[in-house]
Amino acid sequence: MKYEEFIREAQLNPKKFRMAFAFENEFNHKIEDKEAANFNAYLVLKGWKTTTTSSVPDFEAMQPKLAVDGKYDIVLDGEGKPVAAIQFTKIKKLKFLEVPEEFARKDGESDSLEQWRRLIRTMLEEREQYFPEMDIICLEFKKIYPEN
Repeated sequence: MKYEEFIREAQLNPKKFRMAFAFENEFNHKIEDKEAANFNAYLVLKGWKTTTTSSVPDFEAMQPKLAVDGKYDIVLDGEGKPVAAIQFTKIKKLKFLEVPEEFARKDGESDSLEQWRRLIRTMLEEREQYFPEMDIICLEFKKIYPEN
């Protein structure tokens, strides 16, 4: 396993490891946006980012991987280095325009619901997945390592 040293250092159960990924990059282990990966990893490490969003097609492509099941995932920085371990605590499907401000605030990247909507809309438009009444997947997680 590529992440054995990190898992050992974090004293995590290797059997509960699901996958490693960098935020705002495809779940294919290819990090194309290193700056976004680094920024989001920083937000997770600081405890400022505890939510993320996925389009329904992207989420379904990951099934049955992403789940609230006690397993953990490793967050990578822009160089593919493991920096944190997280566990998903809640996953729900909502209409894009019905996502609550509290969820958006926990994403850590914006100061308001409107700013969050603009950021997510831009991301979805780049993937040709946006339409106003669309459903999106809202994922909440907790950082389990490092503990600070």
